[in-house]
Parts: sequence; C-alpha cells; structure tokens
Amino acid sequence: MPYGMRGFIGYVKETTYGTAAFAPGSCTNFLEGMSESVAVTIDRFESRNITGNLYEPDDNAGMRRIEGELAFAAHPVPLGAFLNSAFGTVVTSLIGGSLYRHTFTGATADASSVAPVPSYTLELNRDVTSSQLITGALVNELSLQLTPNQHVRVTANI
Repeated sequence: MPYGMRGFIGYVKETTYGTAAFAPGSCTNFLEGMSESVAVTIDRFESRNITGNLYEPDDNAGMRRIEGELAFAAHPVPLGAFLNSAFGTVVTSLIGGSLYRHTFTGATADASSVAPVPSYTLELNRDVTSSQLITGALVNELSLQLTPNQHVRVTANI
C-alpha cells in the first residue's frame, strides 16, 4: 500500500491488451486501497556456456511477471471494473429511473487473442517519487470478505 499520504491506485480498462489506456499521471479512476503487494518477479535461468575463468557465469533474465494482490473497499465503481475483469462478460440493463442491473457471467470467448478476460492499466503510486504503470493487468482471482461493522473488503489477485 502507499507509504505516504499521497499514494493512490488508479485503473482504466484497456481497449487493446498491453497498450496503456492513459498516460502516466493522467488516470481518471481511483480506488480506496487498503493494502497492495504488487511486485515484479523476473524468472532467472543459468547459462551453461563454457567460460575461461574460475567463476560461474552470470544468470540470464527471463520472463518478467508482475503479480500480487490489491485489497480495497467495495465501492460499486471499482468493484464493477474488477468483476468485469474477473468474469469477462457484463450485461447492463435499465430497471427503471436511474436503477441498473449488472449481470456478470463467465466469458464464453476470449476478450482478445492474448487475453481471456478484459485487461486493465494500473497506476500504483506509493508516494516515493514516481508511479509504476502496469499494462495488461488481468484479475486471476477475486474474493470478498464480509466482517460485521466494517467495509466489505475486496481482494484481487493480479
């Protein structure tokens, strides 16, 4: 979670997987973060090359994985976005006046050729000089925690 008082978590749905939906610093959707543990993990593999020295060769960097959890209060707007990313399909219908029904169902087809569900661009600002922009974020798991006299807590595994 943000280290300072000015930290934030921003999110916007992408139209094309992996293409930033906004420029850094210009996000328009924010959520009230409770905790955050998103980090970059780099797969390492050792080189088996023959070298002319007494030391082992350096390892090589493989695929970069950005993964972790975001926990936030279940406000309807960010909850709807994360439900959309977890399930993949949403049907919205007007019930009457300004009352809407949103029905989330599992996707029957992939959202794109590289992503099974809609992807989002995330901006994580921990108030330590700069933001981290993550493109192509997918929700792998979504859980709701209900505790008496507290906010409904949503945990999204990215």
